[in-house]
Amino acid sequence: MTVADIRRRTAEAMSDAGDDPKEHACMRCQGPASHSEMSAFGARCRRCYEAYKREPQPSRRYAQGGKQPVAREVVQRLLDRQTSGEAMSKAQLDFITIAGRRTYPELRQHGDPE
Repeated sequence: MTVADIRRRTAEAMSDAGDDPKEHACMRCQGPASHSEMSAFGARCRRCYEAYKREPQPSRRYAQGGKQPVAREVVQRLLDRQTSGEAMSKAQLDFITIAGRRTYPELRQHGDPE
């Protein structure tokens, strides 16, 4: 048996499996849905997928771990940590220098260069 024969038989077997009219259960309503419908709509039937699209979705900004701090809050936290003597990485110090000093000059600490 050659590699070409193996590839031909594999292609035939895979094309036969794709014509399977067997229906599957929707993961949401457990109703019947075709294989192509399940693939297109994330294991849901069309009716459940349309209902899913109408549901309010969480904002991406808040979806992971709650409300994210704004840059000003991050700069202030880093300045507070620096003032307390905590060891800081070069990236944190660079962020303070660039974002803190240029964008938020009112957050300057005593003794900072102008």
